[in-house]
Amino acid sequence: MFNRVIAGFDGFDGGRDAIALAAALRPKHLTVLMAHGPQMSVAPPTIDRHWDALVPDAERYVAAASAEAGRDDAETRIVNASSAAQALQQAAIDEDADLLVIGSAHHGPLGRLLVGDVGAAVLQGAPCPVAVAPKRLRPGWRPERIGVGYDGRSESRAALAAAADLAIDLGCTLTIGTAWQEPAYTALGYPAEIQEISAEIQSHAQQLLDGAVASADVASIEGRLMHGGAADALRDLSEEVDLMIVGSRSYGAPLGVLLGSTAHRLVRDARCPVIVVPRGTREPAAPVTSRERAKVSS
Repeated sequence: MFNRVIAGFDGFDGGRDAIALAAALRPKHLTVLMAHGPQMSVAPPTIDRHWDALVPDAERYVAAASAEAGRDDAETRIVNASSAAQALQQAAIDEDADLLVIGSAHHGPLGRLLVGDVGAAVLQGAPCPVAVAPKRLRPGWRPERIGVGYDGRSESRAALAAAADLAIDLGCTLTIGTAWQEPAYTALGYPAEIQEISAEIQSHAQQLLDGAVASADVASIEGRLMHGGAADALRDLSEEVDLMIVGSRSYGAPLGVLLGSTAHRLVRDARCPVIVVPRGTREPAAPVTSRERAKVSS
């Protein structure tokens, strides 16, 4: 699924977490990129020479972290750049990467995701899927259960395709989660037919979920119909699985990650690593619901 992966390494624990996650996905080619240099767009030549002199030490540092994660075959790239986020995004473009992997912020809680400024900049507009590793994801970690959010829209179909492929590659169980909830309360109150409408919403969500499960060619798979808002439901699901995959919202750059509210909250609150898949990647055909079949037959 992810053959060419780039992991961002900052020299801290978050960078090691990123390498550990990247290694666990078993890509054929792994690049570990470390961006260092003066944090300014224009620097005197003497400053650039100072940072260039540190490249051999940086290469040894990256090589040691990669070997710790069991990937001593990883390619090392040291980039003198004022923006680590831009360096990672440009590397993804140059190498036609399938995935960018970043760590959480240094001050985040253990085992949780908390994206810092660099991570947020990488996520917004990345040219490929982005994975975020929680703090203290130790070398040797392997996922056994993958969760994916599905609501029938194009971005969730892309996420489902990625999740199914990865589950097959890694031999994982796939859990597809679809959330539903009653109509929101407004200034006009609830509609009189609230129970009938709620039942129809729940039934439609179940049809979407059943279609998604049927369309995913994964040996071990289950569907989970969850009551409540999508962000809360997927956060709860992240407590039961080892890796979550979610699509980015359907407007914005056609081939770039653009976080919607659900993906943003999941990246902030998930209890496991998260992969955000942008629209424009491969997705399966939308499953046909029984309602749609009835329309066609009529």
